Amino acid sequence: MPLSPRLNCFKWLLSLSCLFILLQVVTCQYQYYQYSPVYSAPLVSTRPDLSYVFNYPYNVLRTPGGEPWCPAASANQPPLFQCKPAIRCSPWFIELLYNPWWCTAADGSFGACCPDIIRTTSSVARFPESSKLTAMPRDITKEEMTRAVTIARKHVEEISAFEWHAWTNMLAPWQNSAAYSYSATTYASLVGQQQGWKGLQSVEASRKLANLLKLEPEYAGFALQHLCVKETALSSICRAQPTCNASALYRTYDASCNNLAYPNWGRSNSPLERILPPQYADGIWAPREWPGLPPVDSVSRIFQDVDYPDNQLTITVMHWGQLVAHDITHVPTFRTLNNSAIQCCTSDGKYLSPERTHPLCFPIDVAHDNEFYGQFGVSCHDFVRSVIAPREDCKFGYADQLNQNTAYLDASVIYGSTEKVARSLREYAGGRMRVTVIGGDYVVLPVDPERKDCISDEYGSECFVGGDQRVNQYTGLTVLHIVWIRLHNKYANQLALINPKWDDERLYQETKKIVAALVQHITYNEYLPSVLGPNLMEEYGLLPLATGYTYTYDPDVKAQITNEFATAAFRYGHSLIRNYNELWLDDTYSNYGGELYLKDWYNNPKILFDPVIFNALLRHFITGTAQNFDENVVDAIHHYLFKSPYQSWGLDLISANLWRGRDHAIAGYNFYLEACGSKRAATFDDLLAFMRPTVVEKIKYLYKSVDDVDLFVGVLGEWAIKGGIVGPVTSCIMADQFARLKDGDRFFYENGKQPHSFTPGQLDSIRSMSLARVLCETSDTVEWMTHNVFWTPSPMNPWLPCYGKDIPRLDMNLWKSSY
Repeated sequence: MPLSPRLNCFKWLLSLSCLFILLQVVTCQYQYYQYSPVYSAPLVSTRPDLSYVFNYPYNVLRTPGGEPWCPAASANQPPLFQCKPAIRCSPWFIELLYNPWWCTAADGSFGACCPDIIRTTSSVARFPESSKLTAMPRDITKEEMTRAVTIARKHVEEISAFEWHAWTNMLAPWQNSAAYSYSATTYASLVGQQQGWKGLQSVEASRKLANLLKLEPEYAGFALQHLCVKETALSSICRAQPTCNASALYRTYDASCNNLAYPNWGRSNSPLERILPPQYADGIWAPREWPGLPPVDSVSRIFQDVDYPDNQLTITVMHWGQLVAHDITHVPTFRTLNNSAIQCCTSDGKYLSPERTHPLCFPIDVAHDNEFYGQFGVSCHDFVRSVIAPREDCKFGYADQLNQNTAYLDASVIYGSTEKVARSLREYAGGRMRVTVIGGDYVVLPVDPERKDCISDEYGSECFVGGDQRVNQYTGLTVLHIVWIRLHNKYANQLALINPKWDDERLYQETKKIVAALVQHITYNEYLPSVLGPNLMEEYGLLPLATGYTYTYDPDVKAQITNEFATAAFRYGHSLIRNYNELWLDDTYSNYGGELYLKDWYNNPKILFDPVIFNALLRHFITGTAQNFDENVVDAIHHYLFKSPYQSWGLDLISANLWRGRDHAIAGYNFYLEACGSKRAATFDDLLAFMRPTVVEKIKYLYKSVDDVDLFVGVLGEWAIKGGIVGPVTSCIMADQFARLKDGDRFFYENGKQPHSFTPGQLDSIRSMSLARVLCETSDTVEWMTHNVFWTPSPMNPWLPCYGKDIPRLDMNLWKSSY
């Protein structure tokens, strides 16, 4: 029976709609992140336009064999494209996905066509001056200074007295609890604790002085910087300058003397830097709290657990970002004077009575209508304030939080940030690091029977030890620690074979130098381009050179980690985390071993004593996708962070991130829009140019003022910049930080004309290296790899054998020495 004209019309429209949807689906497969329909102007007006690079007219030309070929340069055309081993084109990978210019490199390996980077310029961001020093309202007498210091010391003594009473009443977190694991993650070393108590005395004295002088909070922290701590009884808290050897060939353990003009810059146990002034409620150290700021528990609930995997980026982006974060930042929390964890809530998530609550507690309030925690009657999450450091200039003023690790990207996550830790990890034979060998040939990290912070359903589960305290935090991170310790020992053995005259110390230092260079190269060549995109990398001078040395080292560039980077921007990766890891048991990817759920394996590394699991997780690095970067976060960190087998719930990482930002008095997102070159939003609707509407619609009902929006909310809510995954403010903070870590690091691997510079041949070999090769070198059974493991397999990122030339090796013969 023929259809009526109306039905025919409907059928035609339905077919057209289906075709449109199909086209949209096809398009979405290749569409990267959602970009702002409004915001398109660059953060910095001088950002170069690199659109010509992959809109080059010759990109359709092919050889008779069908291979794309790299066009030659001419007087009227852009710089010459080169056919290179594919890994050397990693900074351009996002463009190569859409314009696949593969080729065969000169050595016969799989290659790609991309332009050379032949020079870089220093492009550290020029943020507004963060200091607003104001004149003191009047001179202060020596007696008044002495009285303020005396009161501050008495305050610390009162805390000590409280702790003695609390300790006798067993007010410490239960060992098999989420709160205990969290305290282990934020553990302060002995030196860090000492710095913290010094900083606390200085800050308490500053508070007394501010009250004495009746200083307004907006200016108190700045006006007091006219007063020097050295002129008081607190003079011993001022850090001495180390004696430096300008011709030293290797980094110091704690990064002192990297900058010969300012030897303490970047040193472990130093204060964080700030982009903008803090917004402490009292101008000194009271957290960023005032009427109108919504509870962080309410803000946290706008971030939902939605499974939206990225179809291009692998989970390695998240894992590597975590490793880098643990290399350059570790902000610990206060512990008791006898080095015990501080308990702020009861073991079942209730508030302690005021007389039992430690003065350094800052617990997170959980609302009674929280659907998840309400079912367990949880109303309180443990949270202790971050350790603060004495000010670098030894002045009074507002609090700056302590960075326990070295600021430089120096592989200290593997080797340690102090001489004591570094020496404890060495074998002192052949330049090697200590390891644990299981079954004769399976190598993992050394174990520490004294550590009690690993949680398992078996009492006394063993913990691994590494250069960073958080080595056991979750299995993916621990795998990377094992990978690098294996690589160190492999390279140390190879160096020993070709340099029989080298002693243990030289073998260790030379291997450590190579490993640090590889960590830097992988970060700048593979990781950062996948997050920031090539345009921003080019703008900030972050792209590695194709050949030769860089000469952008500037001793006036302060490579300190900024508070905003550590506390908000670089926590973007929490959105990439997945609830589970997929276990593939062999290289056919047909033998599936199930899932490893993150919530079940916090601070519990015992599963990695099994080589099958270790190698299965390496395969997950290659094929497992990250979650899409957006405002969604998984339950493993939203409700089950550090959950133990004896609890039904864990902590909420999103609430903790927001609360940490307020503890550090980080200014609102809107202020960083302005600092990064955009106009501040006057209304919530103005934020639509920078943030996704789904986020803006939620926050406008939570915050009373657009200026109050927490920076971390903006980090997860921003539109992605072109070519990257993070937004304009996040990328601005990140790019500035990594520019400082490059231009302010005298030992940066590409630097020339330094006593420690690599030879041209060594540097070229380092540039040929990739994380793929590192995984090939350190796996037990993984024999196939993509050349760029930060991206999922594709025609431009094919499977390649570890044993061939497609994934280049480091040429160790270039390190052969006659002395």
